[in-house]
Amino acid sequence: MGSKVADLLYWKDTRTSGAIFTGLMASLLCLLHFSIVSVAAHLALLGLCATISLRVYRKVLQAVHRGDGTNPFQAYLDMDLTLTREQTERLSQQIASHVVSTATQLRHFFLVEDLVDSLKLALLFYILTFVGAIFNGLTLVILGVVALFTVPLLYRQHQAQIDQYVGLVTSQLSHIISLRIQSQSRMRRVSLPEGRLPHPSSPLPFHFPCIHTLSHSAEPFPSGKCLSDPDYIS
Repeated sequence: MGSKVADLLYWKDTRTSGAIFTGLMASLLCLLHFSIVSVAAHLALLGLCATISLRVYRKVLQAVHRGDGTNPFQAYLDMDLTLTREQTERLSQQIASHVVSTATQLRHFFLVEDLVDSLKLALLFYILTFVGAIFNGLTLVILGVVALFTVPLLYRQHQAQIDQYVGLVTSQLSHIISLRIQSQSRMRRVSLPEGRLPHPSSPLPFHFPCIHTLSHSAEPFPSGKCLSDPDYIS
């Protein structure tokens, strides 16, 4: 199943991918202007007109002795759609597993099992309120379908160039973040509370020059002592 979806998105079969992409875009664009009931009814009517036309065409060929008049969809009618007991149990287990997983996640977020995760979800919904003020849900779906059928193909065709530019941007961001961290740590080491001197056991953020020439004066500092010695810091 996954390989079929990948082949569809990578346009391995151009005809199939083009038909599905065109059908999806036509349906979504119709939903922009008409109600979903009207679009569903018209699509069903179009499908019925196509199948009935093919069935009548085969009957006409049979009437003029140019065909056997078999149903063109007989192969699909003969397909066995019933599920075995094992398939039913496996499918029900998968559905139940998805339902339980979804309920567990909703409980985790909305009942605030982890405050940080709940705050992140609240921030996401807050951002979506601004997105919803600009785009409606159908517009976002159309943009998502276009991205699904174009971005993977463009990435495969220009993977080397895209990886190169992404690597450059990532390295620049890492460099800027590291410089920011170094600058903040340097400022944290140098900055002192206003009006206070550091504790004698703390390293000084600046250095007082040693005054050895005052040994012959009125002894404001003893000979050989330095102003930056802890004994002179109160």
